[in-house]
Amino acid sequence: MSVLDPTTIDVVGEDRTTGVIVLSIADHLSWDDINGHFALLEAKVRAYVGFVEGGESLEQYARAANQPVEVRVVAKHSLPAAVVPLVTALQQATERRGIRFTHVVLHGDPHHDASN
Repeated sequence: MSVLDPTTIDVVGEDRTTGVIVLSIADHLSWDDINGHFALLEAKVRAYVGFVEGGESLEQYARAANQPVEVRVVAKHSLPAAVVPLVTALQQATERRGIRFTHVVLHGDPHHDASN
């Protein structure tokens, strides 16, 4: 399960502090092919939004009822500057639908930027 498979929710969990239901996307890909990588990421995020809006999250994760939902991309590689506007637009589109969006980079990346 990863960004390569838009039909599967990679990880579902709950932030016990906030009660937010977190749907995580595992993104291990480099950004060598910016257009291809972003297309995969966008398709996966859209699938997650459809999952939430279709009510499937409520059926498969009962604690999700009436809880805020977050799509969290957990990436191996930092976003190159050229991708930031694309991911920002994806974030805004997701958040307009009432779903939080975050992008975090694992600490193993030497170009890690905690603000992503």
